[in-house]
Amino acid sequence: MHFCTALLALLSVTTVMGGVIPQGPGHVHLGPSNKKTQTSMKTTAESSDGGTDDYEFIWVGGVIEAPPANDRFVSVSAKIIAPNPRFPADDQGGIDYGAAAWLGIDGYNNLFVLQIGFLFRISAQGVISYDACYEWYPGLPECVYIKEITINPGDALSLSVESADGTAGTVTIENETRNQHFSMPLTAHDESEVLLGQNAEWIVEEYQSTGKPRSQPPDFDSLEFTEATAKTRDGLTLTPADGKLVDWAPKLSGSIGPGTVTITYTGEEKDCGAAGQSESCPGPGNSGNTGG
Repeated sequence: MHFCTALLALLSVTTVMGGVIPQGPGHVHLGPSNKKTQTSMKTTAESSDGGTDDYEFIWVGGVIEAPPANDRFVSVSAKIIAPNPRFPADDQGGIDYGAAAWLGIDGYNNLFVLQIGFLFRISAQGVISYDACYEWYPGLPECVYIKEITINPGDALSLSVESADGTAGTVTIENETRNQHFSMPLTAHDESEVLLGQNAEWIVEEYQSTGKPRSQPPDFDSLEFTEATAKTRDGLTLTPADGKLVDWAPKLSGSIGPGTVTITYTGEEKDCGAAGQSESCPGPGNSGNTGG
């Protein structure tokens, strides 16, 4: 899945030393993370200071690679409790930590995706921030921030994407704790942007800026997608347990179950080569077979 040349405005809330203050606008950029045919993919994006950065993505999550034959996914949804990011135990200071959580249709083994999610991070100064955004790639190549939604640690969020035939869709996010709701209908501009409806994903990813220290994930204990479902045109309801786990983030670990995807911060480099219903640790000699 892609957060391609994503534009996330920092409009939600910021927590500093236990207090919550409003946060003004700013820019955070996320890049492509589809690694179907290569272990890393980068994009150049405008940075918040007006420069450019190349971003590379590492992620963990649940993926359903395809619906039943002659069917298509028409919706993907889940609920999330906003995590509380904090400095890792081995923090040496001077590092910004961040990760993004999102779900969507397509983007795993194709170049189309409709997705919605949010960024959570803690800066080197201890500033905690959250930002929600949506994207339809390639027709909407920048992730559009959602100023109507503010997020605090522990807030109950509900997210969904819907597309009946791939030519039109709707993205929805609700902060149930704060009674905030956002829904946006979208339309493909031409045939080159029509969704295939062949993948469903629930993902947490970290990012890397070329020439700078990697923006590693903060310690957040665990983040769980619950009531996670993917519905098809023929009326079937699938869950992450009908797919597989992709486990490509060194300091994160994941698990899938009926209606759940759980991402846990471990803080430890994982031992690559895990077997079973997962793909682990792309790198030299391991070309991988997926994208997130």
